[in-house]
Amino acid sequence: MKKIYNLIKIILILIALFLQDYIKYNNISIFLYLILIILLFIKNKDKKIDKITIILSCIFSLFISLGNNEIALKYQNILFIYYILCFIGYYFLFSNILLLFDNYFNKIIIKNNINNINKKKLFIILILIGLIMYIPYLLKYYPGIFSDDTYSELMQIKHIIPYGNHHPILFTYLISIFYNLGYFIFKNDNGIVLYTIFQMLLVILVYSYVIYKIYKYTNNKYILYISILYYFFIPFNALYSISLYKDILFSLLILLLIIFMYDNNSYNLNNKKKIYFIILLTLISLLRTNGKFMIILLFIYLLLFKRDIFKKIYLLILIALFITFSFNTFEVKVLKVTNVEFVESLSIPLQNISYTIINNGNISDSEYDELNKYLDINNLKLEYDNDFSDPVKNNLRKNGNSYLENNKLNFIKLWFNIGIKNIDKYLISYIYQTRGYWYYNYPVNHVYDEVQKDDFGIVHKNLLGSLFSKIINLLIYINMGIQHVLISNSLIFYIILLCLYNSLKNNKKYIYILPVIFVILTLLIATPVGYEFRYFYPAFITMPYILIMTIKEKM
Repeated sequence: MKKIYNLIKIILILIALFLQDYIKYNNISIFLYLILIILLFIKNKDKKIDKITIILSCIFSLFISLGNNEIALKYQNILFIYYILCFIGYYFLFSNILLLFDNYFNKIIIKNNINNINKKKLFIILILIGLIMYIPYLLKYYPGIFSDDTYSELMQIKHIIPYGNHHPILFTYLISIFYNLGYFIFKNDNGIVLYTIFQMLLVILVYSYVIYKIYKYTNNKYILYISILYYFFIPFNALYSISLYKDILFSLLILLLIIFMYDNNSYNLNNKKKIYFIILLTLISLLRTNGKFMIILLFIYLLLFKRDIFKKIYLLILIALFITFSFNTFEVKVLKVTNVEFVESLSIPLQNISYTIINNGNISDSEYDELNKYLDINNLKLEYDNDFSDPVKNNLRKNGNSYLENNKLNFIKLWFNIGIKNIDKYLISYIYQTRGYWYYNYPVNHVYDEVQKDDFGIVHKNLLGSLFSKIINLLIYINMGIQHVLISNSLIFYIILLCLYNSLKNNKKYIYILPVIFVILTLLIATPVGYEFRYFYPAFITMPYILIMTIKEKM
């Protein structure tokens, strides 16, 4: 009976692979897949599937089943049957893969193979390596790499436009301190380089700290060398260190929080550590909008599933949230900072509605009349982008922003009512808008490493010699090629999920992993861009630490 059941599961796996165009009925690949799948089942024949394996198998099955949108649209008439068959097949495949992964992962051993190094000496060496590797990028892209967000913040600092919290006001104020100091010293706008230097040094210090912590816990020279390569030799880390994005500081804070939570797993904190914990949480919640939602999710999780830890730190979390909301109120009421528009929180709902309109969804005449009060529907088809919500948000800003601000609840009801009749359209648009973070076959979007022309007095210069500039360009291109082929946002996400899976199965530390999991979850709820690497950067820089600590914990 068990053999028949396994045969049915193998057939369902092959059907899922066939539906998603990974195998062809007339191709030798079907036999290769069949052999691999049978071997997988033979290896796991005496193993039982537990609840944790079931849950993660379901998650991975959803990722792979839903992410292949282009193939899914071929089965438009039987879309849900297609998704169900894919999900069932991939569930059986991943449940067996995870059982095998758990078996082999637990055999990995980190051996102590390095003599004790003077801790202060190592930290200084790491900082020097960071400076040697990062300074050439600063010289090449002097006075730093800016985005449209950076120019918006500069316009606020120069009082061209009012201060607003579309970009975290704390970050804008931080830049303004260094900008004004630089302007006082250099008498021109290139003084902003002081902030770039400050951020670069901060990045180097934090990465030196995490490498030092990894060495301290593993005492393994190979892991030490790999950690140095990952943090200091990957060009995109260097480019981000000189990029004036709020996401960089936010990512560093998430990394520091994860290290702190791992180090203090008992959460019996002294007063100094309590203050440090509150400061970390407060800065995280002030430096990016989804920061406070990550903290709220952590609070809820601890309340529901980890009451022993919750009792020790709930007050600290509440204090951080209280400071955050108090500051937000203060900046609006006292500092006269313009509040962020409601449309900024509607990325996914607007994408849902726009995709439904463009693809002739089931929308009544009265609903069309109501939608016309928000959107210019005639131009929507030309403006809509599958994985970028700004064009639709700008459409609404031009046509119905004031109406939206006065009818927020009505818009939510309209979105919900249309969605009930167009679940398939909403699902497809959601997949387009988020799959860059969870579907494996998706290119990585990296830092913008070209200098933009601007209307300020900033003079962008390449202070590096032509030979070294060519070397850096080559390193960037090589890095882009490797990351496009081997690394994606989803791969980083999968590794973190597998670490969480292994820790849960073996009753090891895992709470420290949750902040980055919840950051990713907030992206899946409200991301404005379907693949932005800088939004995912917290996962990129925390993954090595989480992976190494997971291996260490099982030993």
